[in-house]
Amino acid sequence: MKVVEIFDSIQGEGDYMGVMCTFVRFAGCNLKCPFCDEASKYDKAKEMTIEQIVERCKQKIVVLTGGEPTIQPELKTLVKALHTAYHHVHIETNGTNDIDYFVDWVTCSPKAPKYKCECLHNEVKLVVSKDLTLKQALAHAGGQHIWLQPCDGPYLEQSKKKILKWIKKYPDLFRAGIQLHKYYEVI
Repeated sequence: MKVVEIFDSIQGEGDYMGVMCTFVRFAGCNLKCPFCDEASKYDKAKEMTIEQIVERCKQKIVVLTGGEPTIQPELKTLVKALHTAYHHVHIETNGTNDIDYFVDWVTCSPKAPKYKCECLHNEVKLVVSKDLTLKQALAHAGGQHIWLQPCDGPYLEQSKKKILKWIKKYPDLFRAGIQLHKYYEVI
């Protein structure tokens, strides 16, 4: 499996914000988002076996992230191995691929141009870029709240204003998210 890094840190986003986890960051994605902050790390990826990955996972919760973890061909086998080792497995996905195996928590962070969650999920996290519209964000209303994260970069201040405006209009649907790990200056 192509792994960029494995590290322990706090979960900085969503319902598990502030909880200590082991993160397994995979290389590669099936999308090309202009604001992606991970693609530049793909050249650092190394091949690791499932056994090597499981051995490096020290926390109870293991977050499989990327890039896009669902494009890894052995992901289902890795999830089984992590469960066998008594880990609680979370996955962060762009939602374009179905997850046809059991994981304990799925965070769907849909991206342009579709902004759709094609997989079953526990929470939705939207990066509020200049292109995301309220109509697209509302399309994810399905009985759960939606985390709104500001997009880093030159659009940051406008993104934060857009988030606050949407939350005022739909207080029971939207939640303002931050990247807590950046606030605490941990990766």
